[in-house]
Amino acid sequence: MSLRNREWSRCFQALAAFKRKHRHLRVPPGWRENPELAKWVRVQRLRLGSLSLDQVEKLCNLGFDFGPLENRWLSRFFELAAFKEKHGHLFVRDIRATAPLGGWMRKQRTTFRMGTLALHRVRFLNALGFVWKDAHVAQSEHKWQGHFAGLLAFKKKHGHLWVPLPYPPHPQLPEWIQTQRIAFHHDKLKSSRVRLLNSLGFIWENARTARHQERWEKFFASLMAFRQKHGHLQVPSRHPPAPYLMEWVHEQRKRFREGKVPPDRVRLLNSIGFIWERVNEAKQDAHWKERFAALRAIKRKHGHLRGLGRHGPTGSLRQWIVVQRHKYRNGKLSPEQVRQLKSLGPLLDESRRFGELWRQRIETLLAFKKRHGHLLIPPRYPHDPRLSRWADHQRYQRRKGKLSADRIHLLNSVGFIWEDPTIIRNNDLWHKKYAILKEFKAQHGHLCVPEHYPPAPSLQNWVNTQRRRFHCGELSGERFRLLDSLGFSWKKALGHTNRRADHFIAEGAR
Repeated sequence: MSLRNREWSRCFQALAAFKRKHRHLRVPPGWRENPELAKWVRVQRLRLGSLSLDQVEKLCNLGFDFGPLENRWLSRFFELAAFKEKHGHLFVRDIRATAPLGGWMRKQRTTFRMGTLALHRVRFLNALGFVWKDAHVAQSEHKWQGHFAGLLAFKKKHGHLWVPLPYPPHPQLPEWIQTQRIAFHHDKLKSSRVRLLNSLGFIWENARTARHQERWEKFFASLMAFRQKHGHLQVPSRHPPAPYLMEWVHEQRKRFREGKVPPDRVRLLNSIGFIWERVNEAKQDAHWKERFAALRAIKRKHGHLRGLGRHGPTGSLRQWIVVQRHKYRNGKLSPEQVRQLKSLGPLLDESRRFGELWRQRIETLLAFKKRHGHLLIPPRYPHDPRLSRWADHQRYQRRKGKLSADRIHLLNSVGFIWEDPTIIRNNDLWHKKYAILKEFKAQHGHLCVPEHYPPAPSLQNWVNTQRRRFHCGELSGERFRLLDSLGFSWKKALGHTNRRADHFIAEGAR
């Protein structure tokens, strides 16, 4: 115990002895038995902010009078402390028994945001673990942590995260899990929560998709084992270790012809020499020549190969061309096959990967830039309302790592803006208003903007908005410094000082 604390304890014991003897705490000045005690009592009342929470509690328990306002505040504070000790949290519900306490808590949050809550009160509330956010936000976080704890307990008990529906021990858990997946896929889940769920091995796909992936991986492992044992991939019907392996192989070929096999699965199957056609090499060669001859006949008849449909007589040829491009990119075509295909035109041209629709959008983007001089596309562009959605989709694809390097390079070459245009427009608007305010200060020598100021009628509202955003903690440091350099008044109203602004300025000076 420090010397100062020992001295305080000594005086406190003297005051407690005075009360036991006289039944009150009104120590007269210059009391004969302890002349300094009255002065010490007066100092405690004046320097409440320098006392520790433990010291304040001791004085209150003794019946010490800090004054009417402080007494009422401390009464509510210790009522809140008792609530926490009983319930283990500070989420006070607005019911009849605790309604006054809930109202008092809302008032503390309001005065804190306004910067008018005394520092010692802030210190006492922080020591109690007071939540300065709105109650519903804090309670939402508390609920999330409760569901996460339930998921953790489920994994410890069962060894996995496949929570059944219904799950009686925690009925809301399956719905909560689905909510996390939806929020994650819409980029609305906090990174801290993503990290917590990832630490459990959380499966971001829904249960059905995840089980399909698990089934696919099991069959792929069986196919690898077959190849390792037999040296080929010609799986017979009803192969004993995996009776349905041949059917699965046929399913992959069918889905590949339909363009429904994801690229990562194609790479895995190609890595073990998977045969995408169900014929031997001789028949494969004959089949290839037959397809090429049919394609060459169409070219000779029409002079081009445009307009091959997805269905009908030319549908299989269109899919065959897609397969040849895929083989060409992976070096699976012989030099002679490459030469023959190139003789028909740019069938193997890499630029075709972009797709006609995507290239049309690029042309529309360039037309917009030529017309307006920028690429800040408004949400409802009258000449092409879908252009803005397309641009947003490119940004989303790039964030997810799904946009190819070729497309990123092409978009960069036309000056595509990867940042959200709404943020850029809001920032430009803010700086325009700031410039008007700066000009107002230069003309009038102050920042007391009148209502409906003729050059900028909304300027006063904008000024009030900046002040409100600052008090809510929503104003960036850069904007604070720009406004503060003009001598901007951060006071909420005349006569109210702002401790938050003073603290912010002091921190910046350091």
